[in-house]
Amino acid sequence: MLLLLHVLMLSLLSGGSVKVVQNFESGCGQLFANGKSPTRFPGPQYRQICQTLNNDVYYATFYDTDNKIPVYSPAYPANGGHTVFYATFTLTNAAPQGKCFNRILWWDEEQLLGTHLKTACSSQRVYIVTGVVPGTHSINNRVNVPSHFWTAFCCLDNN
Repeated sequence: MLLLLHVLMLSLLSGGSVKVVQNFESGCGQLFANGKSPTRFPGPQYRQICQTLNNDVYYATFYDTDNKIPVYSPAYPANGGHTVFYATFTLTNAAPQGKCFNRILWWDEEQLLGTHLKTACSSQRVYIVTGVVPGTHSINNRVNVPSHFWTAFCCLDNN
């Protein structure tokens, strides 16, 4: 409950809105390919969160309240720039990473993916989902440090 309070407070400060929904499809399905979200795990610790700014849906997070990390989040399929930053100011989509991993390894992978998508999917709508695998370490015995990060994508034409 405390997490939800923090999420709502940050959301109000950023001008965005956060809503815990029963299923992504009805709350923010447009962020997922064909309007369908990836597999959701059963369990009371998981929350489906849709994030908006000025009533436009910009982000969704399948959040693990036990580990205090996002399990996965789809990336908005258009260039959001700073608007996406303000819509996601709640940090429910952030997971701890090592400096080297974030600034070098993951950065390099994101650049390669961007280059590939520009070439392979230039005339198609792109959907990207990024997630984590919970690790065995935590920060202050509260926030899990993921052991792995992953990204999946698909390009959809109108066929």
